[in-house]
Amino acid sequence: MSSADQLPRVLWRRRLSFLATFALVLGAAAAVTFALPEVYSAETFVLVSATRLPTNDFEATQSNQVLTKTYAELLQTRNVADAVAASLPYRSSGKDVQGAVDIAPVSGTQLIRIGAEGSTGARAQTLANIYARTFVGQSARLGAPSLRTGQVTLAQPAPRPGDPSRPKPKLYLLVGALLAAFAGAGVALLRQRLDQRLEIEPSTTELLGLPILARVPEVRRIAKQVSRTDKGYGGSPTSDAFRLLLVNLSFANHGRQPRSLAVLSAGAGEGKSITAVSIARAALEAGVDAVLVDADLRRPSTATLLGSLRPVEGAGLSSLLVRRQSRPDEDLAVEPLGLLPNVIPSGPLPPNPAALLGAGGLGSLNERLQEAFELVVYDTPPVSVGADASIVAAQCEAAVLVVNASKTRCDALLRTVDQLRRVNVNILGIVVNRSGAEITQYKDYGGWVGEPREQASEGRGQGRRHQRRARTTQPT
Repeated sequence: MSSADQLPRVLWRRRLSFLATFALVLGAAAAVTFALPEVYSAETFVLVSATRLPTNDFEATQSNQVLTKTYAELLQTRNVADAVAASLPYRSSGKDVQGAVDIAPVSGTQLIRIGAEGSTGARAQTLANIYARTFVGQSARLGAPSLRTGQVTLAQPAPRPGDPSRPKPKLYLLVGALLAAFAGAGVALLRQRLDQRLEIEPSTTELLGLPILARVPEVRRIAKQVSRTDKGYGGSPTSDAFRLLLVNLSFANHGRQPRSLAVLSAGAGEGKSITAVSIARAALEAGVDAVLVDADLRRPSTATLLGSLRPVEGAGLSSLLVRRQSRPDEDLAVEPLGLLPNVIPSGPLPPNPAALLGAGGLGSLNERLQEAFELVVYDTPPVSVGADASIVAAQCEAAVLVVNASKTRCDALLRTVDQLRRVNVNILGIVVNRSGAEITQYKDYGGWVGEPREQASEGRGQGRRHQRRARTTQPT
């Protein structure tokens, strides 16, 4: 995309910065414009002519040019200004008169223009006329005797101006608006350059070389909806987005659904835990026997999201990792929750989570879970807080990276992807959370609305689940 195409997109994206800067600069220009005092301008002309006839045209031209320039210089002397100040009907000084008068010869003529400025039209007219008359009266005795070959006469007296010459509000405001537009565009471009947030357009299909597997719209109270048998959630765009994500996982994994999946994010608050719970729910609705493992041993949130999860003494991931010896499947810390029947909570929080996760027990536990379930979903801590997420993801067959469309920063995402690739994590793609994209609810196009499709889980997954629960014992 060319720069000309990008500029309107950047201005629209940073429209608040542009409008704020535009209003600020234009307001400052308006304030300065209307605070400036009014100045009136008047001008008169004096004629310089030679008293001695020239012998030829060339001599006449040269003589007139020299005389005009000489008298123009004499008009600007301090002596003339002092004489004019003494003749004015109001108090003034020669310095003030010189500052208020502009004298210049008119090109190609024998005229000298005397322009004067004043706070009122009458003052400007008076200053210009008195200046011209004073100089005309003194011209015969100014300078050397050679100057007497010329004479100065008043060609045109100054009329009284009716409108001030400055300020010019319309012109100043127009210039201020142009400057405000340039300043607003500059601030918008600067903010765009300094902003590290992701730019995810509707047409974006990948980030950092990773495909976008799903876009989850921002839905209020999704944490409460996803963990319950909710009629509104079952046919919502959110549930459809996670079903699409479950399907895309298989395609991204060479046409085969991964047996274990780590749900990762660069930082906290990006929707990672919600995504993990939603993937597990979508899998159960599709008839896949799935288990959700809360592998965040720093700030576990699965219990808070699910609400109905009741802690069991001695149960949880940390307890299973501490008990390194081989244990049968029936002793896994699995909580019956109805909608999400298979949940392994975090358990007691250890003092050093990374050391516990990397001690070697996680790999064997993951193998046992993959034998007992068709899909193992791990909710991990943020990659940026330590080595925990990298350790868990390295043991899984695949991983997905959750980004918040309005929060995740480019530099954080770059570091996260680089870290995961260093430990050879199989990143299937990215889930864009809170994308703001509109997803059409197609309930009128043969879709279903109502209770979640729990009956779909009565196929290949339910038989194994019932067999396992029949021999499950309470963990100690």
